[in-house]
This record gives sequence, structure tokens and C-alpha cells, in this order.
Amino acid sequence: MTKEEFTKMKQELEAEYLAIFKKTVAVHEVFLCCVAAHPILRKDLNFYVFLEYNQDLTVRGKNKKEKLEDFFKNVVKSADEVVVSCVKDVDDFFEHERTFLLEYHN
Repeated sequence: MTKEEFTKMKQELEAEYLAIFKKTVAVHEVFLCCVAAHPILRKDLNFYVFLEYNQDLTVRGKNKKEKLEDFFKNVVKSADEVVVSCVKDVDDFFEHERTFLLEYHN
């Protein structure tokens, strides 16, 4: 695949993705308008909070397995950091030179 073909294919995929994304946003907008027009749901406090919330919304919380995986990843990461902080990098060249100088001067 040539560079031009790759660039063209990339542009086509980006255009297709953008079109699908815009269509999805439009469908969600229609859905929210229908919910907002509903006589009972439009008065719902949760719906109001959802519409007015300006921070990041997560779709769902993490389940126990995901929380446990995150915990173990953090433990492993912390242990790796401790091990790495205690490990001294040894360069063979400089170690050889140091040994030579110590033997030479003694």
C-alpha cells in the first residue's frame, strides 16, 4: 500500500466515523427531546440533574473484579517502583575501570 493510498483510506475512514458520530448525536438529541417532552419524565429530578450536570459522567461503576484488578495493578506498580528505586544500575565499563583503579592504587 502506497503512502497516498494509506492517506486516502485514512481520510475515508475518518469521514465515515464523523458521519456516524454526527448521526448518533442527532439520534440521542431526538431521544432527549422526547424524554423532555414527556409529561411525567420532564419533571423528574434525576433527569434534570442529568441535563444540568457539567462534569464527566461515567456510564457505570466498576464491578468487584475490575476493582480487584486495579488494586493488584497498583500493588504491583508500587512493588516495582520500590524494587527499581533500590536497584543500582551497574555499567560494566565503569565497574571495570573502578576495579582497575582500586587494584592499581592498592
